[in-house]
Amino acid sequence: MVDEAAKILAPLWPIRTFIARNPLMGLDDRPFHEAVHQGYELLGRRGYLSEQQFVEFYHAGRITDDDLDRALEAWHHRLSQESRHEANTPWIATMGLREWMRRLFFILSNQYVPVSYSSFLETLPVTFPGSATGRNPQPLEGEHDNVLWTVLVEKLSRTASFLQDMAKENGEDGSHHHFGGREWNAFFAQIVEDDVHQIGPRMTLGEWCESLLDTDTVEQINAQIIKWSAAFLDEGQAAWPMPGREKGFYLAWKDLAARDLWGRTVGIRDFSQKIQQLPDQAEKALITLLMQMGIPSEHWTVYLARHLGQLPGWASFIKWRANQSDYVWQTKYPANLVEYLVIRLFYEAVLVETLCVETWGIKGSLSGIKDFFQKHAAEYYVRREYRREGTRWIASPSLKRLLIQHCKETDRRSKKTPEHEWQFLAMGIYREQFIYEQFRQVEQVFRVVKDLHLDLDQIKKLSTNELDQLLSWIQLFNHETRAQIWLEAYEEHFRYHLLQRLPPTSSTVRQGSKDRPMAHVVFCIDVRSEGFRRHLEETGEYETLGTAGFFGVPIRFRPFSKDEVRHLYPPLLSSNTLIVEEPQPGQVKSVDRHMNFIWGKQWLERLTTVLKYNLMAPFTFIEASGWTWGVKAVSKTLWPRATVQMRDWLGQRINPPVKTLLNLGQGREDGHHLSTAPGMHLGFSLEEQAQMVRNALSVMGMTRNFSRLVLFMGHGSHSENNPYASALNCGAVGGHHGGNNARALATMANNPDVRRLLKQQGLVIPDDTLFLAGEHNTTTDEVTLYDQDAVPHSHRQEFDRLRWALHQAGVQNARERCLTLPGASSRRDGSRAVQTVQYLSENWAETQPEWGLAGNAAMIIGRRALTEDIDLDGRVFLQSYDFEEDAEGQSLEAIMTGPMIVAYWINMEYYFSTCHNPGYGSGSKVTQNVVGLVGVMQGSQSDLQTGLPRQSVMDGSQLRHEPMRLFVIIESPHSRVAAVLRRQALVERLVVNEWLYLVARDPVDGHYWRIRNSGQYEKLDVEVLHGKDEGKTVTDVCSAE
Repeated sequence: MVDEAAKILAPLWPIRTFIARNPLMGLDDRPFHEAVHQGYELLGRRGYLSEQQFVEFYHAGRITDDDLDRALEAWHHRLSQESRHEANTPWIATMGLREWMRRLFFILSNQYVPVSYSSFLETLPVTFPGSATGRNPQPLEGEHDNVLWTVLVEKLSRTASFLQDMAKENGEDGSHHHFGGREWNAFFAQIVEDDVHQIGPRMTLGEWCESLLDTDTVEQINAQIIKWSAAFLDEGQAAWPMPGREKGFYLAWKDLAARDLWGRTVGIRDFSQKIQQLPDQAEKALITLLMQMGIPSEHWTVYLARHLGQLPGWASFIKWRANQSDYVWQTKYPANLVEYLVIRLFYEAVLVETLCVETWGIKGSLSGIKDFFQKHAAEYYVRREYRREGTRWIASPSLKRLLIQHCKETDRRSKKTPEHEWQFLAMGIYREQFIYEQFRQVEQVFRVVKDLHLDLDQIKKLSTNELDQLLSWIQLFNHETRAQIWLEAYEEHFRYHLLQRLPPTSSTVRQGSKDRPMAHVVFCIDVRSEGFRRHLEETGEYETLGTAGFFGVPIRFRPFSKDEVRHLYPPLLSSNTLIVEEPQPGQVKSVDRHMNFIWGKQWLERLTTVLKYNLMAPFTFIEASGWTWGVKAVSKTLWPRATVQMRDWLGQRINPPVKTLLNLGQGREDGHHLSTAPGMHLGFSLEEQAQMVRNALSVMGMTRNFSRLVLFMGHGSHSENNPYASALNCGAVGGHHGGNNARALATMANNPDVRRLLKQQGLVIPDDTLFLAGEHNTTTDEVTLYDQDAVPHSHRQEFDRLRWALHQAGVQNARERCLTLPGASSRRDGSRAVQTVQYLSENWAETQPEWGLAGNAAMIIGRRALTEDIDLDGRVFLQSYDFEEDAEGQSLEAIMTGPMIVAYWINMEYYFSTCHNPGYGSGSKVTQNVVGLVGVMQGSQSDLQTGLPRQSVMDGSQLRHEPMRLFVIIESPHSRVAAVLRRQALVERLVVNEWLYLVARDPVDGHYWRIRNSGQYEKLDVEVLHGKDEGKTVTDVCSAE
């Protein structure tokens, strides 16, 4: 039950290893738009850009009329298939369906000056008790508008007959002493019945209290949950850790909360006793509380889902942690969502009970609420409507005054309002609501008819039925529907122009040279590699490839002289293999010196911590050492670059680097002294190493024509004072740096024994091919090359040329990136650009050191020749794949179930963090605070933030990331792609439900096929613009009018 409820939550990793994921991944078994709607219902989070932003895209040429027509036609086709009501209008025959839909769509999308409610009341043919007097026959400006408004009021408004009917029921004098008796009571009682049935599916009891009373029940529950979750889940930040955590979240809370004074301060009777009466087993306690509150068992799952959606950040982190059986903090201090929900439901139960007793003298359960309000249905209706709408639509001053007066009562027991007064108020509210709804309908039709510029005589001849048909069309084009259409038109524009930029046929796709290139350089598929690859290829005869940044080597890695073990593999995989970094032989003195430095540093850090948090020591400690912190703060603020250079210079002299190597396990029998965690083993066998090298090379089609140098280039990021630093690292290695995976693969591939095994299996690597490893710093565009001293003299010349080319490519890429980085757009000179990106990396006040993967929109799986001459503007994941080397489709299957899924997760993380950053993202970095070393909160207390900060997706008020679903282009026969979908239900589900858009490019004729599922695909008609836009980026082309 809890697992089903938790589907609305995506797991949330600790912030030190931030993993991009689809925030709605638990709902990806349903269509994208349906899941977005569900996310709004349960989490209160928007899943689309604002309509104003889409309109701006339209005026900027990012969406054209053709794009909108295609999106509208697709929407209309779905509407017809669903057999939903579709009304005709007199104008469809005149304009045609396409023109009619587009014109109506634009009218409803554009902002307009609304007609005032008073204008409607002043043109009504009758008045009603309490309404304004002195009617103005021309309330609007302009004769045409006044006539049009009056005609529509007469034809559409049912207000006159409605008021006459009410007058008959209430008495001709309009007094409330002759209300309509049983009919009205039954009407309001039915509203109570309907709403009570919504407690569970649509609202919690806490939310129900807020729907009737001026209370903050949910906020109070959340405050307690935040307090206890932050205390229990702390991973080393708290000076005084929460006691009893080894017993688990629920029992630790139960022990301490019984002594908490909070219950007494908010007036909860017997608070401690109520906690102590809870069962010790969390599962039993959960059932007990659900039954106590009277929630029907068939609604338990969705009820719990609504609770999880009220603080999805903390709940998501607990969901992740509960599934990590080897996570050290979970092992020591276990927590799960059942325990979390018990605590939430307990606070809800006692708060609702207190409110219900104090306000109405009833039990705070579903049955108690239903029994009471069936007898007081008018009061329920009045309170509900007042909390929902306030008084903004109430025209009668006397009714407004009475409504405020009665709904401010919070203790009904001491001052009982006569029932007939509640009924009078209820009937008055209903009357005003009806009139206001009539106004909204007239206003909607007025807006459309006016903007269509129709002749007044034609409008006067329209029947009421024809205007009702127009109203039906308007209601079909509601705000959510328009957002969906705008999004699809926006995506269509980008996709169409990206396809146009690719070579038109296979004959124009240059095949790889038969001559050996100067070097092969293998990058991660990360969109930030695209620019670097392009600039590297411009410097010489270098061939670049792309693959997942863990290079097919999933490992747990222990760095030299550190106790931590890093999980260097994608979240889709797991690994029990430990790789240890060890010092190279013959460095005894250097190792001793290094270890003494590490020991002294750790001792000083522990001493500082003790002095900071000791009861007596902090004052003396600050007095004695405060000036040193001040000097550090001033230097890092005013001279960040010089401060870092000085730190590095001192570090080189005090603690010179130790040359290391990776223990891959060739001598396992000699490695027994290295401690490993239970279930882990050290290194790989030769057979395992050979298999990894073979798989890594085969997936990207690198099985022949090896160059003398092959460089595996991992990547990572570096920035100061950035809680989200791991979000800028490599997602394929769990938010870490990918250099060690590259180093491990290069070490395996250089092993002569591994090569002999590969040769026996048919993969021949030339004897003069040397594999290298490096790491690209995506913030500064600097490259670190590992084990340079191991490069033999025979390869030194090529190596030096490659190192120079990498430096030049980094300079050019930094220069290109500076055009978009805030405050750096003037750095067009290469050397100044390098200085700028280094400054951004080292400035501890910088909130935007780099853009990360902002802008990602597509993934191309195919040969590099397909894209090598195109500036993709850092928007495309590039995965190397050669269909000719993969007749069985095994490599393609590995790519579609691995790198493509990771790219899709990244795309969705950026999509939702941009559409609603306060909800799916994490708000501004400026107001964030790290909590428990597991995540960040906004301010001093909030939900645990789940997504990317605003500064990662926005440049001031402008979008840096343009949210659209991932567009995947695969250079392969469409039948091969479809075969993968047949074997992989998860991938097919994403395609069918339109979480990503999949196209196969035929390698022979260059035609494109839209893949809808494993058995349905359609040929796309793409008018190629190849050669017409030389020198332009993809974004330039997409922005063109």
